[in-house]
Amino acid sequence: MNQADLLLAIDSEDGTIALYGVAADATQRYRLMLVAEAPEVLNVSDNGLATRRDSGWLPNWSAAIEMLGRYPWPHLECRMVHPAVAAAVWDALQNYVDLTGQSPLPSLWGRWRRACAQN
Repeated sequence: MNQADLLLAIDSEDGTIALYGVAADATQRYRLMLVAEAPEVLNVSDNGLATRRDSGWLPNWSAAIEMLGRYPWPHLECRMVHPAVAAAVWDALQNYVDLTGQSPLPSLWGRWRRACAQN
């Protein structure tokens, strides 16, 4: 990764969450972008207006997953997972389920499993 690569894309009915990563000088940074046309779907309230949020650069994977955890991401539709982070995303998904006790619907679970190359 030299420029910001799309690592994870998640869709809801009215919004998108995207996680980007960049590697420079042997360090990695991450940025979470949120676009919500219906903010309540992603637990964001801005008086019903479209919302765009940018986390700014996050220093490590843990910080990126912590920021992602502010949204109900496992319960949304996984559009893509970059192979470089597939195992880490799968681990984060498992941790989310363990911590919240809330599993995604079976159809969503299957999409996550396939996107993260978990057979």
